[in-house]
Amino acid sequence: MGVAEVIPGVSGGTIAFITGIYEQLINSIKSVDRSFFGLVIKFKLKDAFYKVNGPFLLKLMIGMVIGIVIGVFGVSYLMEQYPTILWSFFFGLIFVSIFYLASKIEKI
Repeated sequence: MGVAEVIPGVSGGTIAFITGIYEQLINSIKSVDRSFFGLVIKFKLKDAFYKVNGPFLLKLMIGMVIGIVIGVFGVSYLMEQYPTILWSFFFGLIFVSIFYLASKIEKI
């Protein structure tokens, strides 16, 4: 997801959906509610961490940061050295993701 954030036209949300973690991510974000903040205020940080699916979110955030760093430097280098090939790759990713996402829609 981190690398996707630095690619024009590709979103991290699309990658989350394609990789099958979208629902888990949304549920983890939705669990940041009053009870979560209540646990934080009471300094029950371990309980708060597990309430929001902390292990999953922590791994995801670490991976995204690494992906963003690699993506920024890698994409910058490739943009300077191989712009046509890189833009073709970006277009291909977007094009394929449209068909993949469309195939997952059961009813419009």
